[in-house]
Amino acid sequence: MINPIQEHIKQEVKKRFQKMNKDLLKKYFEGKASLTEKQQVYQYFKGEDMTLFDEYINDQESDPSIFPIDPEYKEEFYQKIRRLIPKKAPSKQVITRITPILKLAASVLLISGIGSLIWLGARAPNNAQKQFLLKAFYNNSSVMRKMTLSDGTFVWLNPGTTITYNKTNYADTSREVQLSGEAFFDVAHDSAKPFRVHTGNLTTTVRGTAFNVEAYQRENTMRIILVRGNVEIQAGNTNSKLTAGQMLLFDQSKKHSFISPIDVTKKEALFTTGKITFVDVPLKDVMDRMEIAFNIKIICSSKRMLMDKTITGSYERKNAEETLKRILFIHGLKYHKKGNNTYLVYD
Repeated sequence: MINPIQEHIKQEVKKRFQKMNKDLLKKYFEGKASLTEKQQVYQYFKGEDMTLFDEYINDQESDPSIFPIDPEYKEEFYQKIRRLIPKKAPSKQVITRITPILKLAASVLLISGIGSLIWLGARAPNNAQKQFLLKAFYNNSSVMRKMTLSDGTFVWLNPGTTITYNKTNYADTSREVQLSGEAFFDVAHDSAKPFRVHTGNLTTTVRGTAFNVEAYQRENTMRIILVRGNVEIQAGNTNSKLTAGQMLLFDQSKKHSFISPIDVTKKEALFTTGKITFVDVPLKDVMDRMEIAFNIKIICSSKRMLMDKTITGSYERKNAEETLKRILFIHGLKYHKKGNNTYLVYD
């Protein structure tokens, strides 16, 4: 017969042992973790929240005794981390997608579907060399990923999304990020340092609020949906202000913006729980996003069938065929599967 007290102690020790923390990550990357602890780390990297790992990297970078200024040591450090992180996809895919954006050499950390890229470079203002550090996160997984910036701002990255910022002075002198794709921001309040998101021709400025940004490279229209607070948006020479419950659409080809009211009830939950959410998105763009979300190929028998059709709604990411069928059904369209991951859409 099992002694209830002993069983209780056993379970408490097990819970305490299984709790992930930075000390356990440190043991793992130093090669001192046991087999059981390694399994815990593997399970952690299968999850969505990489906040703890980012904190561990920040701790290493900010301690001169651990992380000296020598660039060669830094390169060795990042290469070691990269080798030890369980990989689900080749690093080459991340480099190919990111390098053209910044034109800089990168050390890639592929973290179970989210790539953390770090650039070391030098600027020379007034003939003086000054080191700077750019950091980018690229979500090449099929699920949403959450990250936390050093000022306490939370970011949920959709699949295929990249966020880049200057790690050298972020939150010290400014809070600015560059975004490509789609992300939801819950911004930590700081009246002295506005938070800015740069997306092509748009710059969104906030001090503490929650909003969703859609800025896909293959789409002509950018969207900003404000859930809480107030934001200022600069589009070229035009400035606009949004309040909660409004959406701004920016036509990149016409350089024209339009603001419309939107029901944001439950929108924050939809934007942060991993569902594919569309708000008046053209069907053509929906098909592009489906390809990214499920890593599939969608071929339309005629471009005409997608014209003047939009989609509004939220869908699970679990099954590509079921989601595609529900979306197409709204407009009386159908699909035929060809091979493992190719779908032919027809009317």
